[in-house]
Amino acid sequence: MAEEIKKMTNRDNDNNVLYLGVDLGTSETTVCASNGISARRKSVVGWPKDLISQKLLGKDVLFGEEALKHKLALNLYRPLEKGVIKDTDGDLEAAKELVKYIIGLSKPKKYNKVYAVIGAPARATFANHQAIIDAAREVVDAVMIVSEPFTVAYGEGKIANSLVIDIGAGTTDICSLKGTMPEDDDQVTLLKAGDYIDNILMESVKKKIEGAQITKDMAKRWKEEFSFVMEPERPAVAQITIEGKPVRVDISKNIQEACESIIPEIATCIKNIIASFDPEFQAELKQNIILAGGGSLIRNIEKKLTKELRSLGAVRITRVQDPFVAGAKGALNLAKDLTDDYWRTL
Repeated sequence: MAEEIKKMTNRDNDNNVLYLGVDLGTSETTVCASNGISARRKSVVGWPKDLISQKLLGKDVLFGEEALKHKLALNLYRPLEKGVIKDTDGDLEAAKELVKYIIGLSKPKKYNKVYAVIGAPARATFANHQAIIDAAREVVDAVMIVSEPFTVAYGEGKIANSLVIDIGAGTTDICSLKGTMPEDDDQVTLLKAGDYIDNILMESVKKKIEGAQITKDMAKRWKEEFSFVMEPERPAVAQITIEGKPVRVDISKNIQEACESIIPEIATCIKNIIASFDPEFQAELKQNIILAGGGSLIRNIEKKLTKELRSLGAVRITRVQDPFVAGAKGALNLAKDLTDDYWRTL
């Protein structure tokens, strides 16, 4: 399909066009631009609480790690939850500022036109698509919203007879590709993903260690450092505060149980999607299962899923090379392959 689109491409004489691929994620937002710029930031926006904090920070609004660093002085927003923009005035404004900021990192003002493809969760509603379009409207000339698993598959060059499992922070999107844009019946969105693991981990450690002072951000850092399923490669030892005193605790079992909590439902959905695929192409589909998203970095997750799918016979599961930018790169490839006439229509 990529080759077919390229044959249709008809570029104007005006080459001063910037093409963007954006992955607007619950945890992190990434942009890849046709001018070679690539940037990734935490999906966090903060406004100073008062005049004192504004003077201290010297900025009207902060983003990403900088916002987290000064979160006690900010009204902090994580505008995306479970893969979609939260429907409050503050979160909608934060999402708009985040989109403007991440696109601004690509230096769009140097170009006459800016065209963007933005990845959204597989089953995001029309209202959520519209919210993303409204957020992007101020900084791009045209925008196209597509399924995140599709952008991953497009970037990998596997948009026919393949299956993408995109394990993000807010959602796990599972999608089968048939060489066309996926339809609703080809896709499933699960709410068991990275944030779900963080919550399970936080609560289990609290239950294990009475009086432990733990935040969700701490659990997230532990997951990112130690996450695994099946057998651990090393002990997961975390520093926890109990009544103000730091204590080192082995949380290996907690990490394992939290990470494995998302596996059964993912495996069940994969089985259902494969069973509903055209039987002539099921064998090929089972050899083209692609893992993406931050959750694909969980150690041994390919082995664990392969074991869970053993009733299907031979399956082959691979992981994208860079889970954090795969969606944005695929979206950029699509943006560049679409015709100028198509972009003008948008």
